[in-house]
Amino acid sequence: MKPSILALFRKHSSKDLLKPAQTRFAYMFIMLSNLLDERVYNGLRSMVVSAEYTRKKVCQTRKAEDVYGIVLSAFFWRSAREIVSICAPILKVLRLADREGATMGLVYELTDRMIEQISHIDGIENARLEEVKSLCVKRWDMMHSPLHAAAYVLHPIWREKCPDDDGEVSDGWMDVLERYTHGDLEKQGILMDELDKYKSIEGTYQRPLARDEKRMHYAVKWWESFEARTPNLQKLALRVLSQGTCASPCERNWSTFSLIHTKLRNKLLPRNTEKLVYIHTNLRLATKIKERGFEKIEVTLDMIEHEKDDDRLLTLQKSKEGEGMLDSTTPILERLSLRDDDPLFAHDDDDDDDDDDYDDAPHGDDDVGEEDIELDDD
Repeated sequence: MKPSILALFRKHSSKDLLKPAQTRFAYMFIMLSNLLDERVYNGLRSMVVSAEYTRKKVCQTRKAEDVYGIVLSAFFWRSAREIVSICAPILKVLRLADREGATMGLVYELTDRMIEQISHIDGIENARLEEVKSLCVKRWDMMHSPLHAAAYVLHPIWREKCPDDDGEVSDGWMDVLERYTHGDLEKQGILMDELDKYKSIEGTYQRPLARDEKRMHYAVKWWESFEARTPNLQKLALRVLSQGTCASPCERNWSTFSLIHTKLRNKLLPRNTEKLVYIHTNLRLATKIKERGFEKIEVTLDMIEHEKDDDRLLTLQKSKEGEGMLDSTTPILERLSLRDDDPLFAHDDDDDDDDDDYDDAPHGDDDVGEEDIELDDD
C-alpha cells in the first residue's frame, strides 16, 4: 500500500492493517478477521468517502474504483463475516494439529465439536452449512487414524463420556490393540481387563486425586501417576497419548535449512548441508535446555479453548445489529487482484505529489505486520 494511502487510513482508524505473510499459519483468515475489526471496518469506509482520498491522483484509477465499490459493498462484508464464522471452528482444530506436543488425545473430541459448532452457526442458510459439514466429514474420513480413536478411549478427561456403542471408536481401539500386541490374544485379554478397571473407576482410580479434573486434562502426567492397577494399559496409553497429531511442526526445520543454504553457500554438498542443519538445530535445542531446562509439552483443552488469538477471532462471529452498513447496490467483484504492480498498491513514491513519508505517518495502537498476531507457541 502506498505510504500516503496508509497515512490517510491511520487518520481514520486507531488499528492498523496486517501485512500478508505466507509463513504465518492461516494468514489469510487472520487478515480477513482483522478487516472485520470495528476500528478497521469503520476506518476503511470513512477513508474511501473522504474528500482527501478522492482528490489523490492514485485514487482516480479503475483499480481504485473497484476498491471503493468493494469497501462500500454490504454483500462483501456480509460474506466476510460468514467466512469467519465458518472457518473459526475449523481453525481451532487445524491449530491443534499444528502445535508441538502431546495432542493426539484431543483430536477426536475437537473434531466432533467443530462439526457441531458449524451446525449451529446463525445467519447462514442450512444448505450451505450442510455443504461445509459434508466437506469436513470427508476430510475427517480421509485423515482419520485408529490412533485418534485409541487416544480418545485412553484420555482420562473423556473416560466417562466415551460411548461404548460408537463403532468408529471401538474399531479404532481394536485395531491399535491388535497391532500393539502383534495378534497375541492373551495380551489383548489382559489389556481389555485393565481397560474395564480403568473405565469402571475401580481401586486407585476412585481416589479424589485421580478424579481431579484439573489433573485429568494432562493425560500423560495422569497416567504416569496412576498406573498401579493397570501397568500394561499404562504403557500403551503413554505411547499413544504422547504423540503429536501430524508432522507439520517438523517442517519448521526448513527454516533452518534456508538459513544455511544461502547464495553464498550454494556450493555446499548435500551431505555437508545436512550436517550443518543438524548441528545448528541441536545447538538451538541445547540453548533452550540451558535457559529453560527440560519440559514436557502437553496440550490441554484450556490451551485450545482460551487462547487469546482464538478468543479474538471467535468474537467476530457475533455480528452486531444496526452497525450502519451501507446498502450499496454495487456488486462484489468476483476477483480483485492486489498485486504489487497495481497503481493503488504500488510501492513507488513518484506518482503522487502529496505522498507522505511512511515513517512520518501517524500510527495506531497496534503494530503493522505479522507480529500483530502470534500464532506459534514456540
